[in-house]
Amino acid sequence: MRIFCEPVPNALLGGRVVSIHYAGGSQIRIEVMVGAQHVTVVEYQKNECQCKVGEQVYLTWEDGGAILLPLEEAWTERAVGYAKA
Repeated sequence: MRIFCEPVPNALLGGRVVSIHYAGGSQIRIEVMVGAQHVTVVEYQKNECQCKVGEQVYLTWEDGGAILLPLEEAWTERAVGYAKA
């Protein structure tokens, strides 16, 4: 996934940045609230958008860049540790 600060033609989702975590090296984890759902985007390089918490962002990905996985029982909100907004 990629994050942009401005709308782009192939942006499929938009939301607000909830948190930004620098995970060492060039890895940045950005939590985005899209509707009522949290979406985690992991950037491995400097991204096009130097977003800040609270800002609107737009999410996109390349056609072959996403795989949909079934929800497993262990991946409940409690297991992941998200607080309800």
